[in-house]
Amino acid sequence: MTRRADFHQTFDSRLAGLESLIAAREARYIDADRLRRDADAIDEVAPYYERTASGAAYTAFAELLRIGALLVQWRAGVLSGEADADRFLRAARERHRIWKGEGPSTDAAVGVRGAADGISVVTEIADIGPMLAAFASVPLPIGIYVSERRRLSTESSDEEEKQPPPPQLAVAFLKFSIDGQPAAETHFLTPGETHDLELEVRVSRWPDGADALELRPLTIEAAGAYEFPVFTLGRPSGKPPFVLHGRGRAMIKAPQGLNARPFEFRYAASFRPAAVEQPVATLGQRTLRIESIDLKVNSLTGYPGLDARIIEIRDALRSRFNIPPDDLGAALKLVTALSAYMGRVLQDNEIAEVLSEKQFQALVRAELRRRPDIGAALSEHPRAAGGITDLSLHAVPLELKVEAQQRLGLSDCSRYVAQTTSYAVGNGKRIGVLCVLDCGPKAHAPAPADDCVGILLDEASGATTPIVTVLMQANLATPSALSR
Repeated sequence: MTRRADFHQTFDSRLAGLESLIAAREARYIDADRLRRDADAIDEVAPYYERTASGAAYTAFAELLRIGALLVQWRAGVLSGEADADRFLRAARERHRIWKGEGPSTDAAVGVRGAADGISVVTEIADIGPMLAAFASVPLPIGIYVSERRRLSTESSDEEEKQPPPPQLAVAFLKFSIDGQPAAETHFLTPGETHDLELEVRVSRWPDGADALELRPLTIEAAGAYEFPVFTLGRPSGKPPFVLHGRGRAMIKAPQGLNARPFEFRYAASFRPAAVEQPVATLGQRTLRIESIDLKVNSLTGYPGLDARIIEIRDALRSRFNIPPDDLGAALKLVTALSAYMGRVLQDNEIAEVLSEKQFQALVRAELRRRPDIGAALSEHPRAAGGITDLSLHAVPLELKVEAQQRLGLSDCSRYVAQTTSYAVGNGKRIGVLCVLDCGPKAHAPAPADDCVGILLDEASGATTPIVTVLMQANLATPSALSR
């Protein structure tokens, strides 16, 4: 039986991955998360091939994209002077080594895996461009969904038909669920708490003599930092393909810092006992990325919406901009402190009058000094780019502005971005922070707090220095005064 031909899903995902690899050849490209997203999109398509060889080839290409993401992170870390940037290269090599040992033996998949063999001799970031070009040049089968069943020729033949070899064994990870919810691209787990981890897998066929299928997590994380289950699924009844379900308990033992990258776990499959037919091709969603910042117990700001917004901003800064980790950490400290202050100002109308910029700076300076993670490191009126900045933390500038004439939205703060950008560039930084106080008269209800924090760019000059902006809404109208 032949299934319908459907080109667009496989073609679109393959094309997106190809475009990302071509873009990543440029020395200034830093969007490693784009490569990972493209890999996830390809993984979602691969399990639905009935031709295991085709699915295995696309899954192998997805792994190439993830290795490419690590190489991009290595290059960005070297160029920005990041401490221990070589850890990304080591992770890429180790991931390739494990992958080669467990990968399927189909010709197409072997060819895809072979494109990464040169990673063992990569020593300079100049080697990355040609290697990513080689990744992009790997041929893949055309994405048609067809049956694996072979048809006998209708023409006359006196030769004895030979029995075809059994198709490649394949285990497709169709779905992970955590605490009953589908696992997100990057999922949050509260550290120190036990969570339910469930998976759904599709097995193309069951080898003779196999009693169970074992699914085991692989990771480069320290062994004491997590507990993730090994799933053992017994032999099913009925006819293939088989859809099996497993459940276990997962835990991240310690919280991550705001600047830490997510944990990453990948599940590999094998049949037991080990003497039965191996290896097994693993397809589809088999990688879990887990965030474990404990926002419930140790909130960043005291306001859940603002906490979530800061995490979004952090992820966007990592993926879109080439910012040294120390500077990113300093900027996030300022934004976190300012957002917490902004939440209180909005909730309790703490600033119920029109202030001058000098008065506002005194309030902000006092607020920041109270933060143990900022304290004495905060500088006031340092010079940069021929001007005088308001405040700075480890040379990351914080510019303060006051608007007392009209109501502002976050996008209206763009008028102040060029000045902040000049200070940042003058200090040799690739990021700056802007805080604007809107204390003019109000005739409308305020906007939600998390809509008042975001990333702005000096679009008029084409500058690529992100300015993280916090808009404080003050001098609010009383709710009863808004009634009509």
